[in-house]
Amino acid sequence: MNAVLRRATLTVFLTTALAGSVAFAQSTFGTILGTVRDQSGALMPGSAVTVQNVGTSVRRMVVTDETGSYTVQNLEPGTYRVRIEVAGFQAAEFTDIQLPARQTIRIDGVMKVATQAEAVNVTTEAAPVINTEVSNIAETKTGRELVDLPIAVNSRSTGSTSPMSTLTSQPGVQTDANGNISVVGTKPHMLSTSIDGISSVGPRTQAPLAELFPSFDSIA
Repeated sequence: MNAVLRRATLTVFLTTALAGSVAFAQSTFGTILGTVRDQSGALMPGSAVTVQNVGTSVRRMVVTDETGSYTVQNLEPGTYRVRIEVAGFQAAEFTDIQLPARQTIRIDGVMKVATQAEAVNVTTEAAPVINTEVSNIAETKTGRELVDLPIAVNSRSTGSTSPMSTLTSQPGVQTDANGNISVVGTKPHMLSTSIDGISSVGPRTQAPLAELFPSFDSIA
């Protein structure tokens, strides 16, 4: 009876520990938001905003609220096209919008009154250098960059296929004496790491499981 109770208690403990690790997981999705106004600066609620992933052709459509604002969340990283439409106004279209992982990009629309020869206003909008929408700091590197980084070359020479070491190329990121990642002096167990929204923190060590990450070559 005691043995059964101990096993039940251990199972509950492990389940709780795993659930705690998953709670720290963060998504790699991004967000596009903005405000729609007319040429006089007046807010335009009820505007139809369509956000399309150019690579997958997946579309999301929202309507601006009473403040003329819209938010489209949980977008996969990639290249996007944003089209804003309001009855009586020319459609505004923003193309070649690069949305990195875990970034928030603002796309504001200024609508022009439609004429008989209605035209689509096509512009290219880039992500701001300083993101004022959120407080986090993030950077995206391509698979080619990860492979070519000197620290990645050194890591592969030791037999490791994990790109975890390349995080130390970011300001404030370093490793401790045991090779665990530390950010701005914090202890490794104070960090939360995830890949594609799934926690990669070991419930026993409370540190990232570096070699469970995908190989350099599998990251786009």
